[in-house]
Amino acid sequence: MRVLITGGNGFIGGRLADYMQKAGHNVLLGVRPNTFSNKSTTLFEKVTIDWLDEKSIEQSCNNIDQVIHAAGVNAKNSIEDPSSALWFNGVATSALVKAAVKKKVKQFIYCSTAHVYSSRLSGTITEETCPKNLHPYATTHLAGENAVLWANYKAEMKAFVFRISNAFGYPSHEGVNCWMLVVQDLCRQAIENQKMVLRSNGLEQRNFIPVTEVCRVIDFFSDPLSPGLLPGIYNLGSDRSRTLKEIAILIAQRCRDIFGFEPPIKILDKSTINSEMDLHFSTHKLNESGFVFSVDFNNEIDELLRYCQKVFKIV
Repeated sequence: MRVLITGGNGFIGGRLADYMQKAGHNVLLGVRPNTFSNKSTTLFEKVTIDWLDEKSIEQSCNNIDQVIHAAGVNAKNSIEDPSSALWFNGVATSALVKAAVKKKVKQFIYCSTAHVYSSRLSGTITEETCPKNLHPYATTHLAGENAVLWANYKAEMKAFVFRISNAFGYPSHEGVNCWMLVVQDLCRQAIENQKMVLRSNGLEQRNFIPVTEVCRVIDFFSDPLSPGLLPGIYNLGSDRSRTLKEIAILIAQRCRDIFGFEPPIKILDKSTINSEMDLHFSTHKLNESGFVFSVDFNNEIDELLRYCQKVFKIV
């Protein structure tokens, strides 16, 4: 299968490209003009996409069986420039969908975010939960989702939207800006400082998922032998949510087992009050699709710690 992956220089897109190629797909990376070529992306055929040029977007979809749209404006940049975020996450996504339909692409996968539901997820979250987060990162991704789902509604193309929870893991190359993500940040702290600092009391629950599992899900939905998979929205997360303190403790334990030292955890907020409800991020719909989860937190954290050791400090 010929697969076009946008955002191949990013965190999820880069890991997806590696995984999909190893799974036997013919992967093409959609990159912006004059994009810096790094060691990891030299392994792939590249397609230059000028997002301001309709013909350029159309040409990127030539002879493509599936588009995986993993490019997008992150949360920090969305709040700094909401207009640009809306243009890319919404308008450019719509243009790519239109091009894919015109070029008769069979399937379109959109990597969205669980944060469309709320700024602080709590309680039970299913695909039927009403999105209510007004943060530009959430609203602009919701605009992208609607563009994708509209093509599916009109039966122009088989389309899937994955609302991904907090994915974590090592990046495909050093140029990926992913160190604001909490698990990445804690692993980096553990290696660089040999300690971890939590700014909150650590009791807030979040749903974390190894990026390897994200790749496994998307590859499963890319199987042409699985025609029964229902298009639409899917929550993509792990089986249970964890507190930030639990994650920090796990990272400390993995450091001990790998490197022989256990970084202490400093919690700045000493309160013991958790005002949030327990979080259940439901993946029932994914389970019903036939996908079998195989979440391995330890291995993903181990690989991330080893990456940090290599890039940031030799322990």
